[in-house]
Amino acid sequence: MPTLGVTAGRSHQAPPPQHVAIALHHGFSASGNFAPQGTVGNIWRPCLSQFDYGLNRKPQLIHDSMVRAKMAEDCTWLFALRRPWKLPQQVLRNDLIAHAKARLQKQDLGVKYSHLLPNKYAILIPLLAKDGILHLLFTLRSEKLRRSPGEVCFPGGKHEPTDVDDVATALREAQEEVGLCPQQVEVACHLVPYVIDKDTMIIPVVGFLDHNFQAQPNPDEVKTVFLVPLEYFLHPHVYHQYQLTRAGLQFLFHSFEYTNPEDGVTYHIKGITAKLAVLVASIILGGKPAFEVDFNLNDPVLSTEESFLKVHKHFTSNL
Repeated sequence: MPTLGVTAGRSHQAPPPQHVAIALHHGFSASGNFAPQGTVGNIWRPCLSQFDYGLNRKPQLIHDSMVRAKMAEDCTWLFALRRPWKLPQQVLRNDLIAHAKARLQKQDLGVKYSHLLPNKYAILIPLLAKDGILHLLFTLRSEKLRRSPGEVCFPGGKHEPTDVDDVATALREAQEEVGLCPQQVEVACHLVPYVIDKDTMIIPVVGFLDHNFQAQPNPDEVKTVFLVPLEYFLHPHVYHQYQLTRAGLQFLFHSFEYTNPEDGVTYHIKGITAKLAVLVASIILGGKPAFEVDFNLNDPVLSTEESFLKVHKHFTSNL
């Protein structure tokens, strides 16, 4: 009978956090086949009180029928090694998205600040589950553009009178830029807005893309589209940090260099785009970044909300 943790006299090390996401409650045995009720066998359980990417790994051998009986009451997520007999990709993808969506929805601000300033821009922060992990989708702006040519950003743009809300703005712009149909996006939450000046702000909308989405960049606006693993924005290979002073306030910014393994091109991700990528990675993955951040890791949205209100007050009080 196959086991996880001990197989044919060999011990297997627990997998890296980013490589584990198998939920055994779907009814699959350690062999990777559907296991009927009562199947006898041992499995490795990292024994988590909550989904924390295996930070509290304590190997235990437990009967898989016990897992089925106790699943609902002690742990929603159980992890197993990614072996050659992988579970169906749809199972992995759905569980990965469900977990991430649940964490994002706890931080959803909705339309709380939507009408605070007259000029609004909305951006879509697109998440895509691929190869068992989450990625962020970025665009490289066309060199033809007057504003910020050749920069990396998320799809988005200015609110138009025909847009019913901020989500409509973000999705319309994403469709214009990369050919993303609204039906291919599941919106998870609104994050804290970012103040640009005394009457302008950016509203981030986070959404999950259909796994079959194929980008069709508009050459007038977008030079190319690329993916970066979400984990990279907590543990990057090449990273710089800098501070800017604007209107008497100091701001901490991040700058990432990411080399795309598919084409060898190195992209520079910085400014507000980088700040939002770090925030989303912190909310979903819950780990500590390898660098300093300007928000409370225990409550990232509350602390960024406080910073937003401070900046807004500073701008409006100087009118």
